[in-house]
Amino acid sequence: MNESLNRLAESILSVMGIYIANDRFEHLEKVIAQASKELGLDNDVQTWISGLSGKESDLYVKTLAKYLTIGETYFFREEETMQFIREIIVEEVQNRIKTKTNLPYKIWCAACSTGEEPYSIAVILHSAIKELTNDKVKILGTDINPSEIESAKRGIYREWSFRTTTDDIKNQYFIRLGKEYAVNDEIKSFVTFNYHNLKSDTFPCQNIFFSGKEYFDLIICRNVFIYFDKITIASTVQKLSECLADTGWFITSQTELNEEYLKYFKKLNFKKSYFYKKCTLPFSDISKSLVLKSDENRFNTLKISKSSHVSDDIISIKRPSDWKKNRLYSRSNSDHFNDTEMTENQNLQISTARVDYTIMKQDLYLDALKYGEKGDLEKKEKTLEEILLHQPEHFLARYEYVNCLLKKNKVSEARSQLEILFEKLDKLSDNLQIDEWITVGSLKFLCNDLITKL
Repeated sequence: MNESLNRLAESILSVMGIYIANDRFEHLEKVIAQASKELGLDNDVQTWISGLSGKESDLYVKTLAKYLTIGETYFFREEETMQFIREIIVEEVQNRIKTKTNLPYKIWCAACSTGEEPYSIAVILHSAIKELTNDKVKILGTDINPSEIESAKRGIYREWSFRTTTDDIKNQYFIRLGKEYAVNDEIKSFVTFNYHNLKSDTFPCQNIFFSGKEYFDLIICRNVFIYFDKITIASTVQKLSECLADTGWFITSQTELNEEYLKYFKKLNFKKSYFYKKCTLPFSDISKSLVLKSDENRFNTLKISKSSHVSDDIISIKRPSDWKKNRLYSRSNSDHFNDTEMTENQNLQISTARVDYTIMKQDLYLDALKYGEKGDLEKKEKTLEEILLHQPEHFLARYEYVNCLLKKNKVSEARSQLEILFEKLDKLSDNLQIDEWITVGSLKFLCNDLITKL
């Protein structure tokens, strides 16, 4: 039985990102019993292992999420964060309004549970800014638990959710319904709620094959990383950082993440609490950081292996034909990349630059390729994940990771990783030499060729 539970725990980790230790297996058995009863299934672990990897995996994930995640939250939770919003974010929103731009200030509350957090932010902004309308601020709340998202959409709460809320706020922004309180329609109009799985679903900023790409000025993701393993934490923080505008803020619980996961941000002290600002480098600094500092021939014996054929109905994404060569894509507070023409000197700098892979030992990458040649996809996948944990800019490793995921029929994850790879490559010149034997443009071609054969 323990072996079956161990395999189930691995499946949950793979699809949901939730790590379940051996000493929690008794709790996992209870969860499976409850979830099986809800779906009218036999209380059988193997059914759930198969279900999480099958065509109806979404149903199994959403059902498990109801019992595996804890939805404990309340209005205006963590006072230091609320104070930061009152003093820093309010001013940023006011400045955005003064510029008379059509770009709304966008906020994403990831893993928002039953919605108290995004509604709290809407109340703070509305009470501080008289001219605020719902076209000036857009707040997105997401969670993996569908029942909690439905509760958030209803916006009806009991007294316990207001344990730190003043009567003035309750009277102004909520409607009393017996022993419950409903969020008023004006505050509701600022907030949108959607289901989202941080482990498996495409992030708003990664949807490069379709319209509607979004970047946020503020992302809050608190009390969720405690569920994840190290690789999932690193991957999630990276993707969240990519969804921030260049001047965006990231807020997490004060003791939830180690510094190793926060390399994408500058840590700023605000009233004895830490908040994180997206790191951006000037173009000259970026080009300098790409210069190869070690052996030029480190990859000259490597070959990229083609993935095995995958059925046409598994994945249906097409790469846009206009790659806009010789442009630098710079992110701003907008829904899309802005095209900025590079000067001749800048183009020369980046076209002669090479990616620095000194952080990650190349024998680990070679090991991954060897595992693939031997048909050991499990070891190949784990090795590539370890590389990308420490070296997210290792383009060749990410390319091989996509191939590996497709061979294992992990189509959703492969698609997400391929989108990440294309987005990273699109920021660089096609002439940029990744290594002696391959350029950015060549790798794009291989990725595009991969898509057309799916």
